[in-house]
Amino acid sequence: MNASTRSPLVTCLALAAFAAATGAARTAAAEARGWATSEQKNNEYLKELAAKGMKVAAPSEALTRELRKIGATMTAEWLKQAGPDGQAVIDTFSK
Repeated sequence: MNASTRSPLVTCLALAAFAAATGAARTAAAEARGWATSEQKNNEYLKELAAKGMKVAAPSEALTRELRKIGATMTAEWLKQAGPDGQAVIDTFSK
C-alpha cells in the first residue's frame, strides 16, 4: 500500500505510533539542550557580574537552612488549599 492509497485512519495511527516511539527520545534531547543552555547562561551571567565587580558566593549553611524552613512552611500552606492534586505535584517534583 502506498501513501496515496492509505486511509487517513491508518496514516493517523502510524503517525501516533511514531510519535509515541520517538517522544521519549525527543523529550530527553530537549531536556539535555535545556540543561546545557541553562549552564551556559549561568556561566555567562556570573562572568558579567564579576566583570562589573560583584562577588557571587555560595550561601551560608544558616541561610540555606532558613530558606528550606521557609519553603517547607510555604509548601505546607499551599498544600492545604491544593489538596491531593497539589500533593501529586509535590511528589512528582520531589523525585
